[in-house]
Amino acid sequence: MPSLDLTEQTEHAGVHVLILEGELDVSTVGQVQRDLIAAVETHPCVVLDGMGLTFIDSSGMRLLLSALRIVGRRTGCLVFACANPTVLRLFAVTGMDQTFELAHSREAALEIARASAVS
Repeated sequence: MPSLDLTEQTEHAGVHVLILEGELDVSTVGQVQRDLIAAVETHPCVVLDGMGLTFIDSSGMRLLLSALRIVGRRTGCLVFACANPTVLRLFAVTGMDQTFELAHSREAALEIARASAVS
């Protein structure tokens, strides 16, 4: 059975970080949904650290798109950090690599989010 761990922390300049480790799929998306939606509704900038994600399916992508829509309405920012080729391939195949702000490390994602928070 797939598992997913979620950890939250707030970084400098008010950037909120959600760390995902494991598989974001139909069996785990429900446990993340409330926390992710709450984070993008209450924080101006959110970094979704997916460096520990091993898999994502269409239900996970739908959740990320929902969060991105909320961020867009609030004129905030959502940056997704991931270096796993399997996960990034789904973004590329679906064209979502052009929709999301992607970074190849948590540090790079934080830099992007901090720059967005300042502007």
